[in-house]
Amino acid sequence: MDSYQLTPLGDQALVITLGDSIDPVVNRRLQTLIKEIRQANLPGIVALIPAYSTLTVTYDGIVTNYDKLSHTLKPLIDSSLSAPLATPTTWLIPVRYGGDGGPDLADVANFADLSTGEVVQAHTDQDYLIYFLGFLPGFAYMGSVDDKIAMPRLAKPRLEIPAGSVGIAGKQTGFYPVASPGAGESSARPR
Repeated sequence: MDSYQLTPLGDQALVITLGDSIDPVVNRRLQTLIKEIRQANLPGIVALIPAYSTLTVTYDGIVTNYDKLSHTLKPLIDSSLSAPLATPTTWLIPVRYGGDGGPDLADVANFADLSTGEVVQAHTDQDYLIYFLGFLPGFAYMGSVDDKIAMPRLAKPRLEIPAGSVGIAGKQTGFYPVASPGAGESSARPR
């Protein structure tokens, strides 16, 4: 990967785009860029907001502007695109599937034409990359779910998904840090 795009976002933000798909390598490259920007301690930066393949940089318009910040960021972006990728940290999240805490397990099994045990196995057989946090504070967008259990979003979103629920929505999975509305399939609860 050697290309990127810088675009203004309003009068006090810019977006760095490294791609247009959900790709673990692109996202890890984005995380490397975030680390380089933080280490540079650039004046005026207010927040770094990552997504799958973009980084929104908000800044104080009194301290800097789009042109100055873009000029300062370009060498950091170029450097991060060729830097070694950091080794990811792994967390183990214990999960209890089914029962009152996972009311949709049977629906996921039906969708996938698998037993509930096979659904659990498919969901736990791999590590998931946390692409970014969003939707709710602490809600981790993780991927990618095995195609067999990549159940589509619910046609009618739920008004409340209990805190601690694990959801599957297409190729993504995540867990709800607090009770909230949600459209993903709630299939399990962390222990």
